[in-house]
Amino acid sequence: MNDVTICWVVTSEIEAKIVAHELELSRVLGETKYMVFADHSQTIWLIVSGFGQTNTAEATNYLYRLSNAPKWALWVHLGFAFSSKEKRGETFIVDKIIQSSTGFVFYTGVIIKPQMPRASLLTLDSHTLRNSEAELVDRQAAGFMHVASEVAYREFTIVVKFVLDDLKILKGKLNTPELSEIMAKKFNLILKHINKILELSKLEKKSSVDSECFLSILDNWKFTESQTHQLRELMRRWTARKFSINALEVVKGFKTSRDVIFYLRKTLEEHDIDWNKD
Repeated sequence: MNDVTICWVVTSEIEAKIVAHELELSRVLGETKYMVFADHSQTIWLIVSGFGQTNTAEATNYLYRLSNAPKWALWVHLGFAFSSKEKRGETFIVDKIIQSSTGFVFYTGVIIKPQMPRASLLTLDSHTLRNSEAELVDRQAAGFMHVASEVAYREFTIVVKFVLDDLKILKGKLNTPELSEIMAKKFNLILKHINKILELSKLEKKSSVDSECFLSILDNWKFTESQTHQLRELMRRWTARKFSINALEVVKGFKTSRDVIFYLRKTLEEHDIDWNKD
């Protein structure tokens, strides 16, 4: 599917079965604390958290450590929420999560307009609902956001909720066949949205890796302040030209910082000439 890490956090086996099947994930052997799945390259991860904010937060943190997810990884929380206002089976991208016990508010970064409606959500500490005006209500999302907001960029954090009009959902009582059908109908739509965000994540990954290359070159040679500015500008141009080879690899044989800058500048100038031949 991609070369960027995606971490899925779901509440129950109902969601996990759909995600694992659609993304061809296998159970990770040796993991006994949680049900954990991954693809063969271990870039797509899935964990089943169980109900409640605490369980969800702990599972999210566990997956973060297990997957070694970088800052540009996508984090997706998928699950069901109660609503007395919205249509049963409707699917929402959640852009605002309110923690009922503290009033603390989390925001997801919806930077690409989804093909699904957006909604705010209230996360409860217990299954008791008292006169809430919230569009959606659950018991998990704030726990997920508590961790995801610390380990990932906000624009790469996605919360998706399927609507149910039965308060039993807040007690963890799920009707497996019906809920599986609801998820299966909308899953491709969710994947389309995620794939769009993935493209932005790939750009962020490339930018971060290129920055690491710049820092590595600085560490390997002694650059004056003026040379550091020159190197930074040359690295920006190198990134913009989308060379297939890492800059550190082509300069690692040079002895001085002056040689490094001379070679990078010469290579870029030659590329500019070739680029403008037509």
